[in-house]
Amino acid sequence: MNSPETALNHLTQAARQASLPEEASAPFGFSTRVLAQIAIDTTAAVWERLGWRSVAFATAISAGCLWWDFTTQQLPEDDLFISELETSLFQP
Repeated sequence: MNSPETALNHLTQAARQASLPEEASAPFGFSTRVLAQIAIDTTAAVWERLGWRSVAFATAISAGCLWWDFTTQQLPEDDLFISELETSLFQP
């Protein structure tokens, strides 16, 4: 089975041997602009992936903190309600 590198070498060799018509030439600086755009897109993609990963991480941490807060929280007793109930209803 051929490896991807062998296929890529065959394609680049065929591209070097191909001849283009004269009117199909690329404008001056075209390859530089294409490579610059690829570099910009790659950098933006890295920051975008990092941003989405950080959002997922922050969401997981927030959910963990909320879960921890709700599980460790003790329910307060309503002593005022009980004392009011005892004094108003059961006093003669």
